[in-house]
Amino acid sequence: MNNNRDKKVVSRRNAGLGDNLFASAHAWYYAKRTNRSLEISWARSMYLSDRSANGFPFFFKVPDEIEGVPVIAHQNIGIIKRFIRQLPLKPYKTFLPVLIAEIAHKLLRNKTPGFLLHMMENHRNWTIDIIKNGKDVKYKTMIFNSHYGFLVNETIPFFKALKLKDEFQKLADDFIEKNFNGKKVIGVHVKYYNKSMPKSNHTQYWLDEDTSLNQIKDKLNQIIAEFKEAKTVIYLATDSSIVEDFLRKHFDNIVSFDKTFKIKYSHGQHLKLTDDAVTAALVEMFLLAKSDVLFRFPPSGSWFSHYGSLFAGKTII
Repeated sequence: MNNNRDKKVVSRRNAGLGDNLFASAHAWYYAKRTNRSLEISWARSMYLSDRSANGFPFFFKVPDEIEGVPVIAHQNIGIIKRFIRQLPLKPYKTFLPVLIAEIAHKLLRNKTPGFLLHMMENHRNWTIDIIKNGKDVKYKTMIFNSHYGFLVNETIPFFKALKLKDEFQKLADDFIEKNFNGKKVIGVHVKYYNKSMPKSNHTQYWLDEDTSLNQIKDKLNQIIAEFKEAKTVIYLATDSSIVEDFLRKHFDNIVSFDKTFKIKYSHGQHLKLTDDAVTAALVEMFLLAKSDVLFRFPPSGSWFSHYGSLFAGKTII
């Protein structure tokens, strides 16, 4: 195998864990189709206080290759390379407009002017086109800064290649032995949302919190009924103690990975993580993949539970 390919794809991302992984899976797919190597660069990582630390090799064993694609993931990434990895360098003719648009969007969010959003969308569409069609381009290094919402089945080999570092895998194995063995596992991932949080595609499913919580409860009762006499356990992964407290009042067979929920419920759990919550997020993601049935709420989905949905026996949204 040639580990010195002249061209490479860099996947850089600083979002939630599931989002980062799906972005890297898209980069891997493009690298495979265009005979490039893959560099995964999660630095600076929202999960680590060290700005130079690369989150991917911190959590995962780095494979030498995935289906013939050499994989590079440096433990630490210097400030100059981190800066370069943040830039939408290709194609050069769109570099400055897209850079300005991205900076403005980070600062203005929902108030970003439409013409700047249009610039970003054009660059995104260009990237989607070359990924979908496997178009090789003249640029030696391509930097992908997002996932692109497709290629679910095509990226499964990338997800199959993921192996947790030993210390995290042991936590998952111990939890499985203690809580899952001899039982049918109903995995539940609930992405909480409330009106104080920035508007997103989850908003419409949490307009009335009580209604949403009761919908989750009712769906769980339906799933449990389908197992009839089988012994079941509900494995709950959520970013909100409101959700966990509610469900524990209605079900006595709930287990969850211990973690400390952060400050009050005005933000997503991952936006300000404590050390134990970082570990929990990683282990929770892999435990969801052990579900016989995985229930994901809201229906808009969350990339956090995407990995689990690929390997669970059945997924319900």
